[in-house]
Amino acid sequence: NQLGYTLVSGDLQLRFVHVAGKGAYGIVYLAWDLSTPESSPKFLAVKCTLKYEAGTEYETLQKHEIVYHSGMSGHPNVTTLHRVIQEEHYVYFVLDYHEGGDLFSAVIDRHTFEHNDVAVKLAYMQLLDAVQACHDAGISHRDLKPENIMCSHQDSRIFLTDFGLATESGISSSHGCGSGHYMSPECVGSLEEATPYSTRRSDIWALGIILINIVAGRHPWQLASVAHDNGFLQYCKDRATFLLCILPISREAAALLSRVLDPNPRTRMSIPELKQAVLDIRTF
Repeated sequence: NQLGYTLVSGDLQLRFVHVAGKGAYGIVYLAWDLSTPESSPKFLAVKCTLKYEAGTEYETLQKHEIVYHSGMSGHPNVTTLHRVIQEEHYVYFVLDYHEGGDLFSAVIDRHTFEHNDVAVKLAYMQLLDAVQACHDAGISHRDLKPENIMCSHQDSRIFLTDFGLATESGISSSHGCGSGHYMSPECVGSLEEATPYSTRRSDIWALGIILINIVAGRHPWQLASVAHDNGFLQYCKDRATFLLCILPISREAAALLSRVLDPNPRTRMSIPELKQAVLDIRTF
């Protein structure tokens, strides 16, 4: 707990005033930029993580996170990483602060997208732009989920964040990478068939699950594994019909989702195809 701590780096002085979030990675603090007056303060977000021992896999991942996030910070729908400050025991990521919190809160707490096709399209197209830009730069995010997508005040703009699992490897043999609900079937893998898979196409699967989250406020299954999840097994038998039965969505939306959530990554929709399908849909 570092509340009240003042982080100093050159001309930057940030005082931690509130815990904005917690996770397995560490803690995110709301930080007051002390160069601004108390009457009209400027706030930034500071993610505090442990500093890992040199030469370890965790240190390598942390270095990659810094490089990938820094490289994408110029995109209008990626949270800007302003500075990384390393102390003896901790690494601090100084980021833009987004008043709307994460997309999970917008969906579950504020019901921003409920019966609002315009808002769905506005937010989702921004997310697609951000992920496409990452892919064009050779980066797969690998942990796409609402908790890693931030929102502006009134949820009019969204920002992708947390590149902690990102990779430049287009093909991966690391199965089980990411968050369970959002893993593609090929990322889940199995003891019998743990074959290499496309990290880009796996990201696209996660985008399909996120669209269900936004439109329906729930998950369609726990894990995309026919061996471990009966709901997913039933989905594979008749994709669009299954989605229509369990989710409050239109036939158009079910048809779109059955294409982006194609269990076969080779025939799964591309992001450009997904963008056009979202633009063409009349109602979700």
